[in-house]
Amino acid sequence: KEGDLFKPTALDIAANDIAVIWVGRNNAHELDTVLLDVLRIYNLFAKVTSRIIVLSVINGEAEYTGTTSHSSITAINEQLKFEFGDSYLDIRQVLIESYDPNESQSVIDYEKGTTPSSLREDNVHLNAAGNQIVAYTLYSHMLDHGWL
Repeated sequence: KEGDLFKPTALDIAANDIAVIWVGRNNAHELDTVLLDVLRIYNLFAKVTSRIIVLSVINGEAEYTGTTSHSSITAINEQLKFEFGDSYLDIRQVLIESYDPNESQSVIDYEKGTTPSSLREDNVHLNAAGNQIVAYTLYSHMLDHGWL
């Protein structure tokens, strides 16, 4: 019912389900909390399926190379890659590399190591183009692994 806390159990998961875990954006300054959150979700799904994708945390406009926020996000992503290996997908880097070389702000964002403004709706959230890149990347990843 509305307002109740959603707490899935292994009984809610089927063996052919594909779990996409994308957390940590709103608390990227709390490395241990983000890692524990991802680990808990991962372990819940791992009881039933091995088809799990852990996405990297993306950064926004003011979180460019050299800032504390950028350092926090890259530290989380390095740890996620280490902890989850083949289940880890660096969507942050995919988005950064999807910059528009014909748009000056997009090039600046690329050079600063942040999600290009051409793929963002605001300072952080992805627009339709950014979401399309994420969707296509996930789809390709699932096809490559024989899950679809």
